[in-house]
Amino acid sequence: GSIRSNQLDLMEFFKDATCFEKLGGHASAAGVTIRKDHYNDFIDYIKKNMKQEEIIEETQDVLVVSEEECHLSEVNRYLNLAPFGKGFEKLPLYIENVSIDQIVPLAKGKHFKLISDNNIEYLFFNQNELLNEIENRKTISLIGELQINHFNGLSKVNMIVKDIE
Repeated sequence: GSIRSNQLDLMEFFKDATCFEKLGGHASAAGVTIRKDHYNDFIDYIKKNMKQEEIIEETQDVLVVSEEECHLSEVNRYLNLAPFGKGFEKLPLYIENVSIDQIVPLAKGKHFKLISDNNIEYLFFNQNELLNEIENRKTISLIGELQINHFNGLSKVNMIVKDIE
């Protein structure tokens, strides 16, 4: 199987575990093989050792923009700052008070998109738990990553939403 974490160093956490047949990976992701008869040992190890770990809630910088600033040309300028990476991370964008025009289900209801009055699409992947929270609102503030969608010769700004406010 696989294990992922964005706050806990997995290799450090599992360094003393004896329940794995195979363990490999890095701080943020691990590939593991556990025999069925060692599964309870695996669970016990996690329960015992998670109590010793202090998870620190991290704050993240965001770039605050208005929806009116999200023109195709401006988003292109921002994306042309690439390559992004360690030491030059792509900041999530915070857009406040987006007026909701419509909500459209995608992939048979697995995902959905919100279309604003300014015709920007905000994409929610595997976040249907937020749908009830959004449905009756007129405006919403969003955190996510802007991108440009190229389809059928048209280019359009959209955002992959990571969180709402």
